[in-house]
Amino acid sequence: MNLPLDNEEDFKSNAIVFLKKISPWSPFDVDGFIHELSKKRVSSIALIELANALKVDPSKLYANEVDYSVIEKNLLSEDEVHLLPRYYKGSFSSTTSLSSVLSQMKHYRHSDFIMRKLQIKEKLLEEHRPLSILAVNDALNYSEHFLNNKDFEEIGYRNSEKFMHSSFGRAVSQGNTVKKAYELFVENIHLVETNWKYRVKKCLSEGLVIESRQSDHMNDLTQGEVYTNDKTTHCRLSFIKHISEHLGYQGVQVYQTSEQLSSGVFDFTVDWSQSTKRPCATLHSLQ
Repeated sequence: MNLPLDNEEDFKSNAIVFLKKISPWSPFDVDGFIHELSKKRVSSIALIELANALKVDPSKLYANEVDYSVIEKNLLSEDEVHLLPRYYKGSFSSTTSLSSVLSQMKHYRHSDFIMRKLQIKEKLLEEHRPLSILAVNDALNYSEHFLNNKDFEEIGYRNSEKFMHSSFGRAVSQGNTVKKAYELFVENIHLVETNWKYRVKKCLSEGLVIESRQSDHMNDLTQGEVYTNDKTTHCRLSFIKHISEHLGYQGVQVYQTSEQLSSGVFDFTVDWSQSTKRPCATLHSLQ
């Protein structure tokens, strides 16, 4: 859908009004999303995707002409799929990440067990929905006796496939070099998750050193508990590495280069010294 986004600030102001009104019925953390909007960390494209997920016509949201009686009915309908309250709080991850874990567990015929433990239904995974990192972390913990490093690599790859065909992927694909693509990754990762923050610490001749730290949202949600662990880090670094493959590069390496602090902060390096460029149809499909 193409909206006349000539006044993006009005669109975001209307979105804040909308989120406040649906707060009593919303299945996700409205206050957190409003905070992101106020800090200008949410794009108009992300707002359109949110509207679609809530079955709201984005043009009605843009024009501030939403029928709230219909929204209330939809969100409170017994046919709607809901999560445990624990998984609504701090909804800065997504069902897409959870689906990647569950898809990998199907190899071990263990995905049904995890869904029962999480008390979720298959229908929940049919659409991209906001979700707490706690759900993804719980799924990884329930799977720890099955998953190995190769599985974490595959989970990261699954996430890259899905996220690179979203507004995030379209933004990153504007980079015409590996360096620019990963700088755009740092700038646009908030389009798909805000559990971690990234910043470029150092530019190398053929690489970037990037710092990873838990976001304020995650720290507030977990009350100081660190969710940066071997499992989540392996999945994230795999996702970050596979971004380059979707953009037509082979041989880019992503690896941790500093010890993790108690707060979950660590550095990793994106190294393209041995990379090669190949023709990539995927890149054009992201435009």
